[in-house]
Amino acid sequence: MWEWFITNGIWILIAVVAGLVLFFLLKRWAPRAMERVVPTQWQEQLKGTQRVVTWVIIGIGGVLLALAVAAVIVSRYGVDITPALEVVGGWLLAHGIRILVIILLSYLGYIITRAVMPRIIERFVTVTGKGRRAKAELVKRSQTLSSVLTHTIGIFIIVVAFFMVLSEVGLDITPLLAGAGVAGIAIGFAAQNTIRDFLAGLTIMIEDQYNVGDVVRVADVTGIVE
Repeated sequence: MWEWFITNGIWILIAVVAGLVLFFLLKRWAPRAMERVVPTQWQEQLKGTQRVVTWVIIGIGGVLLALAVAAVIVSRYGVDITPALEVVGGWLLAHGIRILVIILLSYLGYIITRAVMPRIIERFVTVTGKGRRAKAELVKRSQTLSSVLTHTIGIFIIVVAFFMVLSEVGLDITPLLAGAGVAGIAIGFAAQNTIRDFLAGLTIMIEDQYNVGDVVRVADVTGIVE
């Protein structure tokens, strides 16, 4: 027993301690690395997204460290893990790097969208009147539109990235895409009035057709916008 501990137990203990230390360092390094990657002026807006990406990095790193520690422990019991390491290593090189690139590019696309969308919206949004009230109304409307469009594009990016990751994992996404297409058509027909009202609302906000407090007459109905 003592001889086994000297020859194997010490290495297992070292592997466990090293894994815990590296995981602790990863938990401290990941948030700081994200703060360096994300520009200062965007950190407040992207705080939630930044936190999610940070924990994804920590989770992936933790899983890899756990697998490394498990490999050391199993090898000390005399099990040949070389074939398994070759399979895992080959998969990581073939698909793991691509998945990581997909996640990073998706996150980068969302950051760019959050940064650029307000400026694009400000060019298309018009406002009637002058003075501080008109400027405040322009800012408020621009923020609302940019928030709606940013979240819509963000959902689209997430869905596309999700299907790309499933494809890299080895799942056949053709039935999923077909099902999503059929579901999209069904939802489109069922919610066409809602979608039409949503697009009409965006048009009203962009063109500043009327604001809160204006008197509006539609057919024989007259009322005040609230």
